[in-house]
Amino acid sequence: MLLAILGAQVFAANPPLTEETFRKSMNIAPSMHMAYRDLACKPVSFEGFADAMHAAGAHADVDRSPDVPR
Repeated sequence: MLLAILGAQVFAANPPLTEETFRKSMNIAPSMHMAYRDLACKPVSFEGFADAMHAAGAHADVDRSPDVPR
């Protein structure tokens, strides 16, 4: 019973990552095309990408073009 309560508290504190919240956290517009890849660089859905973030050896490298002044 105690494990179920603790598990529910952890789940409530860390809701599942959605593409919308991921984009907002990186300040990426919803209209911007995104391509997600797994650790082997194979194309995956956002859900597959989010799952892979929890894999052993996963790391965050962000390559982003510099903003162009208008």
